[in-house]
Amino acid sequence: MTLDIQSQVVDDLNFLESRGALAGVAEVIRERRRQIEQLGYGLEHDETHDDGSLADRAAGRMSLVRDSRAEGTADPASDEGLLREAGALAAAEIDRLSRLMEPGDPRA
Repeated sequence: MTLDIQSQVVDDLNFLESRGALAGVAEVIRERRRQIEQLGYGLEHDETHDDGSLADRAAGRMSLVRDSRAEGTADPASDEGLLREAGALAAAEIDRLSRLMEPGDPRA
């Protein structure tokens, strides 16, 4: 990550924190880190999911939250965990797609 991008991220985090909107982002970041460190789901692993399965898995977790609320069986702790995982999976897919669009990449 370049210094310019890091500066932008810090600015974005400060903005969100000043508006009380940082908890969700922080949880997604922690989950993404856990997936990489503990589960080994790093960049190389993500590249094996060029079939849209990361997005599918994120959507599946979101659907579970929606369904539990529609059925009246929602559990805030469970829903929060599912949403945290969905966000991290979506972030992994965004990272994967971003790498495809890097300058000089023939797939971009």
